[in-house]
Amino acid sequence: MYFPLVHPIAGSSYRLDVRSARNRVRRTIDVTASTHAERLAARRSGAPGDGPLGWTIARPAAGVAVLTMPTWVTFNDAWDWKGYLSAFFVALRADGTQHLVIDLRGNEGGSDVGDEIAGHLIALPLALPPVDRLTRYRRVPDALRPLLDTWDRSFDDWGDRAAGPDDRGFYRSTRDDDARGGSIVPLTPRFDGDVQVLVDAANSSATFQFAEFVHDFHLATLVGGRTGGNLRGINGGAFYFLRLPASRIEIDLPLIGTFPRDR
Repeated sequence: MYFPLVHPIAGSSYRLDVRSARNRVRRTIDVTASTHAERLAARRSGAPGDGPLGWTIARPAAGVAVLTMPTWVTFNDAWDWKGYLSAFFVALRADGTQHLVIDLRGNEGGSDVGDEIAGHLIALPLALPPVDRLTRYRRVPDALRPLLDTWDRSFDDWGDRAAGPDDRGFYRSTRDDDARGGSIVPLTPRFDGDVQVLVDAANSSATFQFAEFVHDFHLATLVGGRTGGNLRGINGGAFYFLRLPASRIEIDLPLIGTFPRDR
């Protein structure tokens, strides 16, 4: 990724020497370079029913639906993903689907999309376990703000929502929803069939929290490898995306640590 920033691509194409994983045959191919905007446009031109974030719906067998979600990063996209999910669950109810597979492999997280999905799996509100959210700062220096992108500018200045620092140098978030842990409320229509969630080591933020929730409340069966999160606490929920001004390289900076009180 860094190479073309220093050495622009001649002729806007790459010549690649590739080898097939199946038969180990080597061949040379020429591929046209594309910009980030072009790749986003291609992702938005998927099959009917697919979402612009790369979300897809498949029907591999009668009564079975597979929802594949490679990302939950929604904050820079105006697409109505909540409406998409609502229509999806309406369709499941209408056609009598009884087996739902949610493929989250490779999905590091993003927005709390899992709360919306979980709402369609429950009949009554479910309280999330209380957590402590700790951070190392209260206010970002003005000189750094132009370089920091995020979905919530309140991260720039926690103000009186951050109590401290304590003797370890941590500030504790005092927002009511953080102290209670929050809750998931039921959404209609409810899907009461079998749910399986495919997980792997990439699930380290919002996708990990969703996997933990559906596992703890017996809403779905987890299938796959170990997730990237752990039960001692994770650092998802608030991030800055630091973009270096010359190279435009992005560095993701976690701002808080979330720690369960009962573990």
